[in-house]
Amino acid sequence: MTVTVKIENTYEDGHESVVEVEVENPEPEDDDLDTWWEDVVFPLTGDGHGAKHPKLGCFYEATVIRADDQRMVGHTRDWG
Repeated sequence: MTVTVKIENTYEDGHESVVEVEVENPEPEDDDLDTWWEDVVFPLTGDGHGAKHPKLGCFYEATVIRADDQRMVGHTRDWG
């Protein structure tokens, strides 16, 4: 099973991008989703815009938009 996550990348110079990705569903016994967000979703954030400017501030927001388990839909995590 997969989950579709919308990732919005925003940089302090005004650059923005949005992508939808399919990722593996969290393990059923995984009550705490922190590990899933950090290990599965976070590595997919960013679009490379800030690679040449490491001090460029950024903000990433990920939202579950489709999932077999409807309780997952709408869950959001952000970094930045």
